[in-house]
Amino acid sequence: MEYLPHLERVLAVYSEGANLEAVMEARTRFSDLAGRWSEDDPWHETWSRLFLDWFGFDVPVPPWKSPVHRFVSERWVELDAEGILPVFRGLLATHRSVFEVLGRSRGTLGLADLVGGGLFRVEQPYPVAGYQSGDVIDARIIPVLGTLTLGPGVICHPEGAVPLIHDLLGHLRSQGLLGWNVVHLLARMNLQHLQGPACGSRLGHAGQLALDMGEMLGHLAVIRPRRARRNQEQRG
Repeated sequence: MEYLPHLERVLAVYSEGANLEAVMEARTRFSDLAGRWSEDDPWHETWSRLFLDWFGFDVPVPPWKSPVHRFVSERWVELDAEGILPVFRGLLATHRSVFEVLGRSRGTLGLADLVGGGLFRVEQPYPVAGYQSGDVIDARIIPVLGTLTLGPGVICHPEGAVPLIHDLLGHLRSQGLLGWNVVHLLARMNLQHLQGPACGSRLGHAGQLALDMGEMLGHLAVIRPRRARRNQEQRG
């Protein structure tokens, strides 16, 4: 990944010294979003990649939007002199969402954004054989020197959960509740069930995740009429 050494450079600057306390606070906040993990957990590496992705791009560092924005703002002259400012401009324009894989061809993936809409074709620097048409993934798209690629934190949801993910997104959209936080919701459910006893196989993982999403949809079906009645009462 051509951008990855540059992202690691940003994280190295803001992960030590006076910034260490802020990093620890960010880890706690991320645990609330995606679930708590220890270094002994088998999926700790996945959790760590997702945290680094989130911390680098999504954690506000007032008055900057994120550590990446701060780094570029404070060092743009230095980065320009090094000839790598265009790469960092791409890091300022990333897009994270829930995507459906439309297909793959010659090392690229066609993706449809299931939250914000839009179609993308991304270059995948590592083999794309693991992705199939119809797969649903949580991922970040990063522009890199005129091309699009995927960020370091990618979660591929099991096949059995895909229809329920579509149903969940549809319900949230119909209620005006669909937002970018759904990425963390789905990631948390996926990660937690990867470590559960039902995950001895891909099918078991898919079944457990689907059951939880089914329960969530049932909960939404209950609160939806309640909310409609409350809104009607407020208008009346």
